Amino acid sequence: MTCYRAVVTVPTVRAATPNDAPALAVFLRSLELFKSLETLTPQALTQELERKLKAASPSSHTLLVASDKTEIIGYAGVHWLPALFQPGPDGYLSELFVSAARRGQGIGSRLLRAVELEARHRGCPHLTLVNLKNRESYRRGFYAAHGFSEQPEAARFVKSLL
Repeated sequence: MTCYRAVVTVPTVRAATPNDAPALAVFLRSLELFKSLETLTPQALTQELERKLKAASPSSHTLLVASDKTEIIGYAGVHWLPALFQPGPDGYLSELFVSAARRGQGIGSRLLRAVELEARHRGCPHLTLVNLKNRESYRRGFYAAHGFSEQPEAARFVKSLL
């Protein structure tokens, strides 16, 4: 009798670099969440992501990718917002996505832990985010399970500039 052992690749969470632009372009398109990406050619999207990754200042942004040995399977983007009335900046988690095929495997949790470690290192009093109620992560209670709570006393206002 032959026994086969499943090979499980533990993803690496690391800072994104401009060299990640081609793989991030493929990843972001695979999410099928952003209509604006559909208007760009793959080359144009890659160039735009490379430009953004080069321009991102480590003092104001942290961009992380989760990857296995062959592809990017998750991504997180955080903005560090200075506040004069607090001891450290607010951390605003603006993006956290995991490929559909890899959800439920702890990748989002690993990205979130890396963000929290960086926030603590920077002296952030808290992290904030917006989670759309129609998203799977909201329905599953992903952020609540990681200690985030909804603020009933706050309202989110948006003014479209496009």
